Amino acid sequence: MNNFQRRKTLRKTILIALVLILATSGLAFSQAGTGSLRGNVKDASGAVLPGVTVTVSSDAIMADQVALSDGSGYYRVLNLPPGTYAVLAELSGFASYRQEGIVLRAGSNFNVDVTMGIGGVEETITVTAETPMLEIASPSNILNVDGEFQREMPIQARRNWSDFLELTPGVNARPFDDGSGRMVYFGHATEHFAHVIQIEGMSAVGYDDAQVTYVGMGADMVEDVSVKTGGITADEPMGTGIVMNVVTKSGGNNFSGSAALAWQNLDWNGDNSVELEGTAGTPTTSQIRQFDGAIGGPIAQDKAWFFFSYRRADLAAGISRTGVNTTRLDRYSGIALGGSADTPARGTVPVYEVFPNTSKSHQPYFKITSQLNSNHQLSAFYQRDTLDNTSDREYNWSNYLTVKTGGNLIGGKLTSVFGTDTTAQFTLGFNDKAGETLVAAQPNIGDIGLEIEIFDSFTRSGGELDGDARQVAGGMPQTTADPSSILLIRADITHFKEGWGGNHEFKTGLFLAPRNRRESVTSYNANADGWYYEGHVPIDSTNLALGTRPFERVRRDVSSVQTRGAADRDIGLYFTDSWKPTQRLTLNLGVRLDLVTRHDTLDDFDRMNTAVVGPRVGFSYMLTEDARNILRGSWGLIHEQVNGRDNVTSYTGSGGGRTDLIREWDEDGDGIFELSDFDPRSSTRIDPSIDFDPDLTQPYVNEAIIGYRTQLPGQLAIDTAIVSRRYTKNYALTDTNGMYPSGPGQPFGGFGLIDPNRGIINQQTNNAWSKLNYTALEITATKQTQRFSFMAGINRQWQHFSGDWNPTDPARFIQPETFDSDRALYMPRGNNEHNTLRASTALSYNPTWRRYSIRFGTTYRAPKDITLAFSFTSNAGPWSGALLDNPGNDPIYGPERVPLDNGTTQENPLATVYRLVGENRGSGCPSTDLPANGVSCDGQARAPAINTLGLKVGKIFSFGDNQEFEIGANIFNLLNSSDHHQFTYGGANRVWSSNYAQLRSLQAARGFQLTLLFRF
Repeated sequence: MNNFQRRKTLRKTILIALVLILATSGLAFSQAGTGSLRGNVKDASGAVLPGVTVTVSSDAIMADQVALSDGSGYYRVLNLPPGTYAVLAELSGFASYRQEGIVLRAGSNFNVDVTMGIGGVEETITVTAETPMLEIASPSNILNVDGEFQREMPIQARRNWSDFLELTPGVNARPFDDGSGRMVYFGHATEHFAHVIQIEGMSAVGYDDAQVTYVGMGADMVEDVSVKTGGITADEPMGTGIVMNVVTKSGGNNFSGSAALAWQNLDWNGDNSVELEGTAGTPTTSQIRQFDGAIGGPIAQDKAWFFFSYRRADLAAGISRTGVNTTRLDRYSGIALGGSADTPARGTVPVYEVFPNTSKSHQPYFKITSQLNSNHQLSAFYQRDTLDNTSDREYNWSNYLTVKTGGNLIGGKLTSVFGTDTTAQFTLGFNDKAGETLVAAQPNIGDIGLEIEIFDSFTRSGGELDGDARQVAGGMPQTTADPSSILLIRADITHFKEGWGGNHEFKTGLFLAPRNRRESVTSYNANADGWYYEGHVPIDSTNLALGTRPFERVRRDVSSVQTRGAADRDIGLYFTDSWKPTQRLTLNLGVRLDLVTRHDTLDDFDRMNTAVVGPRVGFSYMLTEDARNILRGSWGLIHEQVNGRDNVTSYTGSGGGRTDLIREWDEDGDGIFELSDFDPRSSTRIDPSIDFDPDLTQPYVNEAIIGYRTQLPGQLAIDTAIVSRRYTKNYALTDTNGMYPSGPGQPFGGFGLIDPNRGIINQQTNNAWSKLNYTALEITATKQTQRFSFMAGINRQWQHFSGDWNPTDPARFIQPETFDSDRALYMPRGNNEHNTLRASTALSYNPTWRRYSIRFGTTYRAPKDITLAFSFTSNAGPWSGALLDNPGNDPIYGPERVPLDNGTTQENPLATVYRLVGENRGSGCPSTDLPANGVSCDGQARAPAINTLGLKVGKIFSFGDNQEFEIGANIFNLLNSSDHHQFTYGGANRVWSSNYAQLRSLQAARGFQLTLLFRF
């Protein structure tokens, strides 16, 4: 069967499935992100009781929910939003049974067993047993976080909704590159844009970038967040990272609301900057002017509710710089930026003065919930987050880049219950969120009309010059207009079936993302002479007063060009069965089929057209009848989500792409660029037959988890799990034009397998030769009572490569014995292991690979209405990545340039001057050469651990009925610790570089923040 026939058959299958779903549903739809209460009803002797009326009530629902116990005494009450519930059981001849104070979190399934005694129905026995806290139906790694807990935690000064992820086991966090105080998150060794982030079941991220950083919302809108870090079930969207669903507040039958202010001046921050080279650095500090407000209530009692929230933030953040950074910025201040034989001088470097990054944002949210009748509920919501922020780095000599992120999200959801056995869901949503760097928004750049980076020196490799140890940078950046959008439709049905070897909850549904769009237009913002980028070095490093000179420059034959046109879709079909063969055992079986098309609108071809199947198997077994001890396990193939940032969308082809690309180098400093490389505009821009593997498919993770949950006295729940993940079929590039030798120590054979007039032709494919292997031990503890909440986690991870080198990686032929590593691996985004022997940040950037993390957070409402909150995180320091040296090329591999049939030359990939240091990629750290900055030798260089303690003390004043005012004093990084989250970009893993083992991204300094909160 050819590809066309296969796609046609799959589309027909999905269409038939959709018809069947709609035909069998009775048009009954349920709600995403909701949980359930379930259990067994027995009499005092232990005999099951069928026909018992079980009523569940709460202020969180418009009408009480009623169920009957079945022939085995089992009852289920579904579609319950987060809230505090009471369960009432009634049967003629028995005293009524009532249990109160059951706190249900988003998407949780709790077991509440009922034991009924002889008596009259009018007689009620109220039970004060501990609230159940353990998930009984799903084997997933699940953490539910209450909105109020998030608000109270003193974790980050900016108080983003996602701060709680720093307390989540398996998640590594680091500050965003611009030092703005925003954080990026890596879960179970995934990329920061691999996460699935949803609001009420609708995708909340822009199609151009799915990282949590770019999703903004006020704390007041969050009721609860369901976080799944492993064991993702088939009904969840594809995604190898964290799967989060934010359940928002709905209002209620009574009016309620809040207003909050967070205030922090820059002079309320300490100084934990690190002195290096005799100069103090600058700390990460925060200025906060942030207002949150919310109100909700009835439109019509028990019929319609509304909820509205708004956040306005005006923030500034001091940029973390080490003493090395500030020394360089001071040294290069005011020096002349020289020209060449055919270009004028570029002006002077501005005199460096300390400046912050700033951001302004507006984040409104509005939701209406309507009970159409006893079985049907309709809700609609609108969310907007817009953020304008400067995004400058520690090496920028002045304001350099302004970024605009955010957009609109609108969604609607129809929720229904059909009889006692069937529920379903229908959700429709659209968002146009994106991140853009528009030309008009960029700061004043003075007299420098192009982007300039100044390096300490350069290295020649393959007839090209690579800058070594970037010192400072600035000028005019390249900018991008990047409109993006997502249309999402979700529909599923859950049907309960008694019999067939126990009872079953069958669920089947569709995930339809038929219109994912991203269209990028890049403006190169070149100078009048056509060059838009130059790399400079000092004319004399011992006398910077002489200025700099360009050694590298880049231009294109157009001023702007559309570089991306993505029209993608993901059509998913899934089926799950939660089978309960006995009262204690639940088996979870599922499969997900996704038909993925990645269409290039610029060249009108499909970059990818594939069908991926993700089977899932899991179990939950109650070791004790009271559901306080549960053994769980899961296995599945979990595919990467379809996202406009991944390599399938961003790869521009092996030729010149959509423009002529001209790069030139001046090695001897005479002002004449004697070295050059010309990548001509491809005649068809991208040749699908050459640039893309016809069998290209979505990468996936092969994941297995075994775990144990227990609930101890005092409402303490502990979950221990072992997680194993193998990253498989990552995106990769292989050279299809080079003639590589049959083994190590042999010369390169030249080019011409496809085209004798071209050099390397990299094909976008999947990695079939190696895997990234991740294993972790995770322990999570949670406790939640009316006055006390607690969450803690420990993660210890191990990682290593398995398999072999990329078939055309030069290291395969030059250093084949150095393949393995059990320290930092490369990041799982793909397209970064085709050439290990190169000076690239991709090989040293590895924030997801950490040895351990310890997290702790607690809130307590003490007597006298004193409020206390603590947070503590300890994360192992990052590794530097595989270490490189530059001893020079070996003539055995041939000359540094290879002639082509058309008379031009191209770089010989095996003539690289770079070599891995040590026995393998995880070793080789020469401890005697480490800088005096706390970095230690651990195979690779490793930074010190990052420890952060936060504290909040507050006082609540009560006024009348349900009115409270709280004043709080918050201290972030109480101990004023001064460790770094990352190694510097551009040379930290190069042992000859002045940037070797240098650090960046200092943890935020101690800061004091005042918070005011009024609730009614």
